[in-house]
Amino acid sequence: EICACLVGSEMCIRDSYYGEAEGFGGPVKLKVIIQSNKIKSITVISAKQETKEYWNMAATLLDDIIKKQSAEVDVVSGATYSSRGIINAAKQALEEANEKN
Repeated sequence: EICACLVGSEMCIRDSYYGEAEGFGGPVKLKVIIQSNKIKSITVISAKQETKEYWNMAATLLDDIIKKQSAEVDVVSGATYSSRGIINAAKQALEEANEKN
C-alpha cells in the first residue's frame, strides 16, 4: 500500500508494510509506515488474545522501535512473549520494506 502526501512543497511517499508473529496469547499483527526511509509509525492491527497486563508492558516497544529506527530492541522483562510478538512482527514488516527498496 503506497500513499502520497504533500509536505511543504515536496511530495513524499509513504509505504505501509505488515508483519505478523506469535505473541503470548496468539498472533500479533502490526502495520509499519515507512516514509523517506524512516519508520514513521507502527499500528497494532490485531493482538486479540494477548493478556492485557503483559501487552501493556510490551507495547512500550512500539515507541522504542520508532526511536531506534530498528526492531533490534530488548524484550520487556516480565512480558517476554508479548515482546517477541511485537519485535518479530516489526522485523517481518521491515524485511518486506527492505525487499521492496
